[in-house]
Amino acid sequence: MKRITWFMSCLLLMLVALQAKAAVVYVETDDPTFNVYTWSPETFGGWPGSLITDKAELTEVNGKQYYKFSLDGTGRFIIFNKGGVQTQNIPLVDGDNYFTYPIDGDYSKYETTNPPIVITSYTIVGVAELCGQEWAPGLEANDMELQDDGSYQLVREGLTLEAGGYDYKVVGNHAWGLFEVPQSGNQTLTIAEDGKYNVTFTLKLGEENILTAEATEVEPVVIDHTYTVTGEEDLMGESWDLNAVENEMTKIEDGVYTLVKDNLDLNARSYEYKVVRDHSWSWAVPQTGNYSLNIEERGKYKVTFKLTLGETPTLTAVAEKLEEPPVPITSYTIVGDAALTGADWDVNAEANEMTQESQGVYVLLKENVQLTAGNYNYKVVGNHSYDVYQLPLQGNNTLEIAADGKYNVTFKLTLGEEGDNLTASAEKIEEPPVPITSYTIVGDAALTGVDWDVNAEANEMSAQEDGSYKLVKSEVELAPNNYEYKVVGNHSYEAFQLPLQGNQILEIATNGKYNVTFILTLGETPVLTATAELVQEILPDYVLHYGTQGAEWQDKVFIPGEGENEGKLVAADVEFATDTEFGIKYGDTWYAGIPNNDEPRYRIHGDWCTDIPLCTGDDVKNFIINEAGTYTFILTIGEEGNTLTVTGFPITPTVVGDLNADNLVDVSDVNIMVNMILGLSEKTDAADLDHSGDVDVSDVNILVNIILGR
Repeated sequence: MKRITWFMSCLLLMLVALQAKAAVVYVETDDPTFNVYTWSPETFGGWPGSLITDKAELTEVNGKQYYKFSLDGTGRFIIFNKGGVQTQNIPLVDGDNYFTYPIDGDYSKYETTNPPIVITSYTIVGVAELCGQEWAPGLEANDMELQDDGSYQLVREGLTLEAGGYDYKVVGNHAWGLFEVPQSGNQTLTIAEDGKYNVTFTLKLGEENILTAEATEVEPVVIDHTYTVTGEEDLMGESWDLNAVENEMTKIEDGVYTLVKDNLDLNARSYEYKVVRDHSWSWAVPQTGNYSLNIEERGKYKVTFKLTLGETPTLTAVAEKLEEPPVPITSYTIVGDAALTGADWDVNAEANEMTQESQGVYVLLKENVQLTAGNYNYKVVGNHSYDVYQLPLQGNNTLEIAADGKYNVTFKLTLGEEGDNLTASAEKIEEPPVPITSYTIVGDAALTGVDWDVNAEANEMSAQEDGSYKLVKSEVELAPNNYEYKVVGNHSYEAFQLPLQGNQILEIATNGKYNVTFILTLGETPVLTATAELVQEILPDYVLHYGTQGAEWQDKVFIPGEGENEGKLVAADVEFATDTEFGIKYGDTWYAGIPNNDEPRYRIHGDWCTDIPLCTGDDVKNFIINEAGTYTFILTIGEEGNTLTVTGFPITPTVVGDLNADNLVDVSDVNIMVNMILGLSEKTDAADLDHSGDVDVSDVNILVNIILGR
C-alpha cells in the first residue's frame, strides 16, 4: 500500500546532498578525458547531475599523480563517465577520497583506497506509519540495539496499521550511502488486516547482511480515514488546502466516497485536483502528479468527485453544465514577461491591447523593444481576465530571441471554429549598445592630475551601492580659477561622454588644497557633479619683479615679517645700482602692479607695461626712487586693499589720466608726462598732438591708456 517511488528516492537524495560537507576527490588515471559528475539538489532532474569540466592540474600524493577536485559540499555522490559508460553512484566521505579509474580499461569499474568506514549505529528508516517519520536517517529513536547473539534489534510498539505494504530499510551512521540494507530498493512489511501491532526489526550482519521485520497484532482496530479533495482554487474554493472541511468526502458505502461542488463558475480550460487521506500528502490519489478536469466552454457547473478504494484506488470527477457562459469577449490583451511586454503579466495594460485587423484577426505591434538573447513567455487574455479567456489554456507561448538587440515584435491572434491561434514574430532593427564597463573623469591637469587623459586609471570612478559612480581626488592644490572636466565611458569619447557638448565647470575662489568629489548618477537623464571641500588655504607667493630697461629682470619673494613688520610681507635687500641704469631722464619713475587675489603676483617695471596684464586700472601705482641703494619693500594685505611701502618712505601713487571734463591740460604738459614714462628726451613729441592749443581730457585719457597697455 505504501511504496516508495522514484520521486521519493530523488527527494531523499536531495535531502542527503543538503547535509553533505566539503569533500576532496583524487583520481588516478592514465586517460584524462573522462567526465566527472556530482549529484546535488540544485541539478535535480538533470541526471546524472552537474558536469565538472575543468580538471585541476596533476597533484602528487605519496609519489603518485592524481587529478584533484574540491567539491563545495552541495553534492554527496560522484559518477565517472567515459563514452556513455558510467559507474554506479559512489558515496563520498568528508575530506579526502581516492580513486583509481578505470580498472583494466573497463569504464564501469573503479577502485578506492579510502580507509574503511566504521559503522557505529544502525537506524531503521521507512514510511511514517511504520517509523514515526518519513525516511529519517537522523532519527535516533529508531536506532537498533546490539543483542547478545551479535544481531541488532528495534521494536516499535502499538502501531496502528491498516492492511497493505509498508517499505523500510536500515542505514548506517545516520547517513545515506555509507551502509544500507538492502543496498538498493527497500524491504516491505505486509499487513494482512487492519489492527494495532508491535513490529520487531532485526539486522544480522555477515557476508550477506539480512534485515527482517515481524509484526505481532496486539488488537484488531477499525480504521476510519478522512478523505479530502484538493486542487486549484477555482475548482475547490481553496488552493490545494489539505484541511478544508468543506472539501471532505462523504462515505456512501464501504470503500466508496463522494464530494459534490455546485455552482462553480469555470473557464474553458483544464483544472487539476487529487485526493489525500487524513489531511496528509503521505497518502494521495494519484500518489504522483494530479488528475485533470477539462472544461470545454465557460459556464456554471456542478462537479461530482468519486473515490473508490481497493488494491488500486481511483478518483474521478464529472462536470455537469448548469447555464450558458456570460458576456462575449470585447477585448484581447497580450500579457507576458516585462522585458517583452513592458508590463509584467498585467492583464489591465492598455498599451498591450490588441487591435482588430480583420474579421477574427487581432494584432499588437511593440516597437523598439530592447531584448537580450533568450526565451520570453507570453499569452493573450480576454476582457482583462484569465477567467474569461486565455490562450493557451495551459502554460504559455514562447518567443525565442537568438541575439541581443532592439526589435519590433508583432503578436497575432486568429480566431477560428477549429481553434484559436496566437503567434509572435520579432524583427531585429538595431544592434545592442556596447555596455559601459568603466567611467573615467577627464579634465584640466590641475584638477585631474593628467591633462584630458581618457586612459588614466587613477581617475576611474567606483560603483556605489545606490547605482551611482564616485571619484575622490584628495588634497588637490588649486588656485582661484574655473576648471573644466567631464566623464567618458570605456576610456573613449565615442562610447560615452557627459556632457555630450562642452564641459562641466568647477569654480574655485580661494587658493588652497581641496578634496574634490565627482559623482555620476545614471538614469534616463544622467547627471555629473563635482564639489570641492577646502582642506587647507594656501597663501600665494608674492614676488617683486624688478630691473631696468634692456637689463635682465630679477625676482624677489616676499616672506613673513617679524617685529614691527609682523603680519606683513617683506622683500628685503632689493638692490638698485644707479639712476642711470634706469635710463630715465626725468626722475626714476616705476610702476608697481598690485593685483587682486585672482592673480597674486607683484611686479615693478620701468618704461613698458603692455606685457604685464596687471598694469591696468586701479592696480597701477607710480612711485619714485631718487637714488641708488638697497631697499626693503613691505606688502600689507588688507580686506579693503593692499598697500606697498619701501624703506624710508611710502610708495605714493601718482594717478594719471584722472582728469575731469572741466580741466584742460596744455600740450607741453602732456608731452613732458609722456616722455617721463617712456624715458624719452623732453624735446620728443610723445604723440601726434598739435601744439596750437589745449588738449581735450578724452585725448589725454586715450593716450595714457595706450601707454599703460589698457
